[in-house]
Amino acid sequence: MLKTIYTILLCCLCYTLSLGQMAIDTTYTAEDIIRTILIGNDDIKIGNINYRGSKRSIGVFEVDSASFALPKGLILSNGEATSAVGPNSTSNHSDQLNYYGDKSLSKITKRPTYDAAVLEFDFIPLNNRISFNYIFASEEYPEFVGSAYNDVFTFHINGPGIDSIQNLAILPNTNDVVAINSVNKYKNKAYYVDNNIWGLNGKKMPARKTDHINPILLQTLEYDGLTTVLTATTNVIPYQKYHLKIAISDVTDMVYNSAVFLEGGSFTAELDTLADAQFMVATPVDIDKIDFDAMFEKDLTPVIAASTNTKTVSPTKPKTKKNKPLENTVASTPKPIITVKAATSTTKTVDFLHLNPILFETNLYIINKEEELNKIVEMLTTNNKFHAYLYGHTDANGSDNANLTLSKNRAKEVEKYLLTKGIAKERIHIYYYGEKQPIADNTTETGKAMNRRVEVFLRPPF
Repeated sequence: MLKTIYTILLCCLCYTLSLGQMAIDTTYTAEDIIRTILIGNDDIKIGNINYRGSKRSIGVFEVDSASFALPKGLILSNGEATSAVGPNSTSNHSDQLNYYGDKSLSKITKRPTYDAAVLEFDFIPLNNRISFNYIFASEEYPEFVGSAYNDVFTFHINGPGIDSIQNLAILPNTNDVVAINSVNKYKNKAYYVDNNIWGLNGKKMPARKTDHINPILLQTLEYDGLTTVLTATTNVIPYQKYHLKIAISDVTDMVYNSAVFLEGGSFTAELDTLADAQFMVATPVDIDKIDFDAMFEKDLTPVIAASTNTKTVSPTKPKTKKNKPLENTVASTPKPIITVKAATSTTKTVDFLHLNPILFETNLYIINKEEELNKIVEMLTTNNKFHAYLYGHTDANGSDNANLTLSKNRAKEVEKYLLTKGIAKERIHIYYYGEKQPIADNTTETGKAMNRRVEVFLRPPF
């Protein structure tokens, strides 16, 4: 009898685990992902696909679990895409890929961005409303709700009939941009899904505090929190060319992964009969007479004839290079950030530098070695465009409040040294996080030593 019960329980456990499996494939090209995975109908024409970021940050996900509402599609991450795969094994999974940020994302956040993954393409809709479904997920839940340190993502669209550049990542019936601060257990909670079982000390919370969490989702996904399925949508003018930019990045530092999942087959163009007149085409259109390749190659739009007797579109065509092949953009991977060990002549050409961290002894903020600090001074002296951004951290010893003060003192100590060497105070910017952003295991002495640090970035101010 006991053997039978044990067998039944084991089968149930195996079934539960199989339901929670997520697979992520990063071998797809950006071209293949857009054309074969994301696009859902023939009413959207695609061209000029371009991806910038680590090849490890973009991929195709597939889930066999009903707990994760999107079965298949595109994943874009500021870490390694495969790190999204569950089970949820830590509260702060971080991949530092050492890639550039994105200027437009930095303008949104007013802070430096790093490890950006940016997918862009042009499209021509044959109907007047485009849409796609997505989920945003992050390890920054719930610790950084209400803070200024939220990872950022956008769906930027621009083209005819759209004022300036529009962000499609907006909550329904609001002007709230989808982000950690706008979707969480306190605000817009109807759109939030809790997947966090970790306390601020990095240990699992008691079962009574996590019994509301879907156990299959815990097996499926690493991230501590996510949105429900949301829809990005807007009206467009049929047969005109638009540009869409899907982007995500770290903000201020390179820790705590986030990702956006776009449902496969959900990017479609449909007819919206209630749209404003500017989005309507009153005259029938013969799409066989539209040269879409020419429209993607140059900034051309077809001319809709005004006569009520006209039945077709008469597009303007270029005189040369008709049907130019689409660019293969996968090979155009951006140059990694340089981790500098000594001052070189390259410091005048790079956008920013991530230097070796300044390390400290347990519970102290005394600087023992000045070699790394002197490198910072030399680079700031030889390159006036750079400012120093200092990020203080601690290991997990001590209380949260004590560690926050200690991390501040460590950053201030580095600032004090730079000031004594003649670096102007307005070129030094300080941030501090206590124990909340470890880069190594706080249960080992080696890991703790790596976490007792001040991270140093040199870059121009925004």
